[in-house]
Amino acid sequence: MPLVVEMGEYTVSSDVVVDAEPAVELIQVKGPKGILDQLECAKVKTGKLGEIHESFESNLRYTLLDKNGNEVTSRYVITQERSVRINFTVHKTKTVPLKLGVKNGWWKEKEMQYTISPSTIRIKGEMSVVDALESIEVLVLDETTVDSAIYTKTLTPDQIKLPEGVRLAETLGDIKVELNLPTYGSKSLSMRLDSGHVAVTPPKKDGLSYQLEGTSFNFRIRGNYENLANAKAEDFYLNIDLSQITTTGTVEVPVQIVQTSATEGKYYAVGSYTVKVVITSENQQQGN
Repeated sequence: MPLVVEMGEYTVSSDVVVDAEPAVELIQVKGPKGILDQLECAKVKTGKLGEIHESFESNLRYTLLDKNGNEVTSRYVITQERSVRINFTVHKTKTVPLKLGVKNGWWKEKEMQYTISPSTIRIKGEMSVVDALESIEVLVLDETTVDSAIYTKTLTPDQIKLPEGVRLAETLGDIKVELNLPTYGSKSLSMRLDSGHVAVTPPKKDGLSYQLEGTSFNFRIRGNYENLANAKAEDFYLNIDLSQITTTGTVEVPVQIVQTSATEGKYYAVGSYTVKVVITSENQQQGN
């Protein structure tokens, strides 16, 4: 049956909480079925703890309770040792703001207009860890996956990645993120597949050759409106890797879009792309 801890009175400073965690979560009880059916839980009552300044542990006795909260005693009921170790852990609490992070660094803080509701959360953890935290990134966005000036997302509390040793000190509902990028726009570009900016790694297997389907490749980029005006397809390279292909037929393979060093930092490709490739063998070509 479950073991629960009922905390008695104690005093701490206003930014500190104390958690009482038993060394075991369950207590094994043996005895007549009629008596065991009455039992609800095993409970440890800590009694008054006084003023607490640091973490500590203590061995305390537990009692068996029925569904009405009454103590059940019987010489026919056999339990493990009637005491259990309770760990009393002192945690510091703190309210910290929530922030939005970015993976690649394309968006600057001053260009990101966003709101997070709620804007702060209350956390608890070891004092040194909590003291060092100034904010928590509720979400880290990959800019290359966002092809819109407005982005919204709703998160549950368990989706927040808290630092090790830190937990929530409050009950939270959903967290809503709303982002606006007023100075960023998008642009469509097209590159000829026979361009010198298209690099293809051929199949490693001997006897296989390839042919890219189509004559051009379309993709989208995002960036500051001022920089987008002069953006062109030749500002990027397309890398197509066929080295792992071992059979003939038509396949779709990913296209890696790489920016030239001359325009690095001005704009970037958004989305994921593939290209169709026809793989043939020398025997097929001879037969034709």
